[in-house]
Amino acid sequence: MARRTTIRITTETLLISEESEAPRCPICGGVMVALEQGRLLDGVAIEWLNRWLESGAVHHSDLRGVPNLICLHSLLDRLQNNNPA
Repeated sequence: MARRTTIRITTETLLISEESEAPRCPICGGVMVALEQGRLLDGVAIEWLNRWLESGAVHHSDLRGVPNLICLHSLLDRLQNNNPA
């Protein structure tokens, strides 16, 4: 009997308008997004994310009374470089 293999490819698109009123990163000017928007982090090992946040490789808000925000630009840059350190 012949084996059958199924390959499923899923893609998602995130569009953030430059004119949006989203908060901006004080370091690079990129759009800041809530860390709770976990769909952005699908496939990212939490250990990697924690290392990136601690090292400053991914910019984030650190202010009291402000929801934890991460810089989408620095996160995407880190993911594209695929560098866990």
